[in-house]
Amino acid sequence: MRRIESLWERFYPLLLALGIAFFNSLFVHRYPLSDFAKDLFNATLNLASITVGFLAASMSILFSIEQKYMVQQLKQSKLYNKLINYFLDAITWSFIVVVLDILGLTINFKTTDWWEYWFFIGWTLSVSTALASTYRTISVFARLLK
Repeated sequence: MRRIESLWERFYPLLLALGIAFFNSLFVHRYPLSDFAKDLFNATLNLASITVGFLAASMSILFSIEQKYMVQQLKQSKLYNKLINYFLDAITWSFIVVVLDILGLTINFKTTDWWEYWFFIGWTLSVSTALASTYRTISVFARLLK
């Protein structure tokens, strides 16, 4: 049972994102993106940039308190490396969102080219994974601090 919980905790951000991207793929081709695409990309660019900075700062704080009793306990229980990996996953996915947002701001969504559909599906997948990974990181970190 513990193994299943561990697998779920590890993979639920990607599984959730795949579900959201699939659901989005059913509807995205029906509605034009041109009306709100630039505002959406700009808003998520700001949010993802702040998230990268917040998570990097949080991870650096974790590194700076390496000699504390709590961190020593985490290292002995092998949760420390797991938490660091969760931080790195969330930072990586948030950075991918930043890059895709910058690309999205340069695209003219007034056309209906086939690749725009796939770009938006990939963007949705990345944003959903970044949000779920960030939530996972913060929730695990908060559980450890209690």
